Amino acid sequence: VLCLLEQAAALNSKEALHRLGYIYENRGDYDKAKDYYAKAVALGCGDSACSIADVIEKEFISNRGDTYKGSISWLADVSWGNLVLNEKEKEMLKEAVNWFLIAASLGNSTAMSIISNCYKLGVGVEKNEQLAKHWSRISEICVGVVKRTQDELLIKY
Repeated sequence: VLCLLEQAAALNSKEALHRLGYIYENRGDYDKAKDYYAKAVALGCGDSACSIADVIEKEFISNRGDTYKGSISWLADVSWGNLVLNEKEKEMLKEAVNWFLIAASLGNSTAMSIISNCYKLGVGVEKNEQLAKHWSRISEICVGVVKRTQDELLIKY
């Protein structure tokens, strides 16, 4: 299977690149995972940008040891205001926020919601209520479109 995925990735299949990133992430090879995910992002895969932020989260938690246990919502968690971050952690946070911005720009509604919260709380970016509302509204619109489409498909089929 890995061989077939690598062949498809060589043909610029963003799905294969994302899947390879996922495989290497689960093997703990975060550098290789981020490389594959970044190639998928370059082909327009917003989910891969979120996955890079997930990998950065794992690296962040590993860097902090047992002092912080979080989840993907770690970027938008109000407890961030209570954490003292060293320079490496601040850079990791900014990098993760950047990947969520890329994912949001590629249409990922989960990333849009996270970015909205980041702007609202000033996590990894300057606090900006206007941008927080902007991303929140776009996220709501995207989720609404998906919900309506799902409902239409259920009725149709």
